[in-house]
Amino acid sequence: MPNVLTDAEMLRHVRPMVMVLDEVGTILQVAGSSLATLGYDPDALVGDNALSYVSPRHVETITFVFNGPGDHVVRNVHEPFPLELIGSDGEPTLVDCAAERVHRDGEVLWVVTMMPHSLQSAAFHALTAFGRGASAHEVGTTIAERLSWSWEARSEIRSFFLADTVGGAFTTATEPGATHQSGSLLHEFAGHVANHDAPWNRDLTAPHVTVPVEALPAAIASAASAAGFVVACIAVGRLDGEPQLGIVSLGVHEHVFQGNFEMIMTESVATLEMALQREGADDKLRRAAEEDPLTGLANRMTFSKALIDRGDTTSAVLYIDVDHFKEINDSFGHAAGDAILIEIGRRLRLMCRPDDLIARIGSDEFAVLLTSVDPTKAERMAHRVLARICEPLPEGLGPECVEASGGLAMAACDDDAVERADLAMLASKRAGRAQLIIA
Repeated sequence: MPNVLTDAEMLRHVRPMVMVLDEVGTILQVAGSSLATLGYDPDALVGDNALSYVSPRHVETITFVFNGPGDHVVRNVHEPFPLELIGSDGEPTLVDCAAERVHRDGEVLWVVTMMPHSLQSAAFHALTAFGRGASAHEVGTTIAERLSWSWEARSEIRSFFLADTVGGAFTTATEPGATHQSGSLLHEFAGHVANHDAPWNRDLTAPHVTVPVEALPAAIASAASAAGFVVACIAVGRLDGEPQLGIVSLGVHEHVFQGNFEMIMTESVATLEMALQREGADDKLRRAAEEDPLTGLANRMTFSKALIDRGDTTSAVLYIDVDHFKEINDSFGHAAGDAILIEIGRRLRLMCRPDDLIARIGSDEFAVLLTSVDPTKAERMAHRVLARICEPLPEGLGPECVEASGGLAMAACDDDAVERADLAMLASKRAGRAQLIIA
């Protein structure tokens, strides 16, 4: 007969918390290693009413589940449901609760099994965050934190979160959830994350790969080895094939990232990429509502809102109309006309400052909100912008060059600056075109 644990010993080591309650909720028996997570001594709970440990916001609901009328109450086996308990530190803890009604010697008992969410895998927490509408950055941070949540006790895994890609390379590295003094390892990660030879900045052959720490940039490899790590798992979340967010986990033995870790990481990366796709779709919808689809500049609605929201800063509106644009379309075709509008948008971006707002507000009409300018500076900038538009076009685009008429209006105290700038532009056209009129 092989050596086996007694039933009591076995129950002490199961991850869920198991309770036996009487019909009014008194705790008769309790077991499970997750009780330590909540900070309770199992033996001390016996004799208490289970409702004493339920969050006040769930007491009424849980009482109804066990004692209310209807088919949804516990009859035999109950479908698991989320429940919030209060730990010994007074903090709420979410658990998944499953209950089964048992009849014993004429009495009704309930066997209640509860699994704290804190014991669930990184994949579970990533999906939960995604379901709450968390950003991809928050989902990635959750994954990295959960992968190494127990490292302080066992020092087996530390995970770092990579973000902010520039030119295909990550530029920032953090260690989410770390409450310790991270020391040189995080410092080296942050300092060398942008290394183009780093595995996370190269095309990966799978959603995640495992490499020896020697494959990392030398400074990171040295710090990792000094901390006792021998292997790294690298995962990168992509959007439209381009890297967006990454997670690098370090392990203390060569097999730590095999088996269940592989399944957890595969599901976690899948959720991370769903979050990235959702953000990408949201961004496309936002751009469709706020941007001109041809030039990528702001549209009329966005320009009008910015003018209203500009605050007390002194600003000016430059209204621009391309001269003889219909003739250009008739002579060179609408494709050439579109290419010219795109080129004008590019030139406007080059000429204006980051805080200025450029919009295409009509077929061949543009507007620029010049911020923090006095009349003299606004006029000087407007003349430079019009001059740049009228410079020769790239060869093969259509005509050799285009001309534009402009109207300028200060917008310090009222919101009709666009109308006044438009009227000034029309006056420019009547006066012979290719000039600036100031309202």
